[in-house]
Amino acid sequence: MLPDFISFSENRKLKEEIAELKRQNSQMEIDFEEKLEKSQENINQMKEEIDFLANINQQFGAENDQLIKNLDRFRKYRIPESISVRSSPGDSGTESEIIPSKRPKGRKLKSKKIAKINKGKRVFGNDSEEEDTESDDEKNEKDARNEMKTIIKTIDSEFSLNYDQTFTSANNCEIRRKLIPELQKSLAPKFRPSVTQLTKWLNSIHKSRRATARMRNSGKLPKDLRRVHANNRQNDKKIRRIKAAKELFRKNDPNIIDYDKESLLRMLADRAFHSPEMSDTDEEDRSKIVVNVYDLSWRSAELKHLLRNVLDPKSASSTTAQLQWKRNYFDEIQRYDFPPPVKAPNWACNEQEDVVYDTEFVQTEGEDELSFASTSSSKISAEQE
Repeated sequence: MLPDFISFSENRKLKEEIAELKRQNSQMEIDFEEKLEKSQENINQMKEEIDFLANINQQFGAENDQLIKNLDRFRKYRIPESISVRSSPGDSGTESEIIPSKRPKGRKLKSKKIAKINKGKRVFGNDSEEEDTESDDEKNEKDARNEMKTIIKTIDSEFSLNYDQTFTSANNCEIRRKLIPELQKSLAPKFRPSVTQLTKWLNSIHKSRRATARMRNSGKLPKDLRRVHANNRQNDKKIRRIKAAKELFRKNDPNIIDYDKESLLRMLADRAFHSPEMSDTDEEDRSKIVVNVYDLSWRSAELKHLLRNVLDPKSASSTTAQLQWKRNYFDEIQRYDFPPPVKAPNWACNEQEDVVYDTEFVQTEGEDELSFASTSSSKISAEQE
């Protein structure tokens, strides 16, 4: 009898525990369903917010694309710096009066003709106080165009325009269709010219080279075309070195921080400080072209080190297009004995005593062209003093 009672008691106790567990399980199911429902509401709300933000982002993207198109269009129209716009008094501001700007009376440009040391930095001798008024957009466009010219010189032949045909010929149109995307890819990300801009620049280059090709075919090619090519190479070198110097100054490179930035950039912009280059056939392989670089006797070792060992390697590592022809340096043989420019600082010059200056190479400071003449050395020396 007693064992039956114990068994009954345990059975009832187990039933109570099972009932409690069922109650707890039911409560957990209710709590879980409530949390699940609340989570679903939060998810739906987040989806609505995401859709709303995506719609706003799409609208901003469309507006941004339109602004870029407008910017490219308005870049073509500029008010000359010689005039200013002034609203008429008493109106609502919708009408404007264009008036020429005048330089204040008595204001003269001043320059310092004596080389000086500015806080221990190397400076160029002629520091003009007039700041460059060229706008950033104009400068960027000019830099992009020069970079494009350099790229064209080294691009594959399949992208070369046919200068014996018109710019709008079917063949040249097909070449441009492939060339322009390649130029945009090579110029990015630093420059992003539009298709219209690139077409305009290519048309200008084609016009010049087509005229040269027609004269060559007719036998009327100018005798000084070799000099023109030398001028172009020297100008390209000047541009490359200026870009390299700006990049090194931006990075505070130890090879250049001892020089005054504005003074050095002004010196690099003067072609008289860059050595001339003349093309010739390679003695080892007559089918190849080499470029002989001629040193200037007045240039110091420090100046040549700065140009050749600091700026040129930086230019070669950062530019999109590389030099097409090999450069030969033989300073002892390929050299012009010539007086330094008047504006040359002392650190850039060598001591020259009893030098008979060459008469073949004459270059005036700041000129964009090299001159080859038979002027006497005494006259050259007198003109430089």
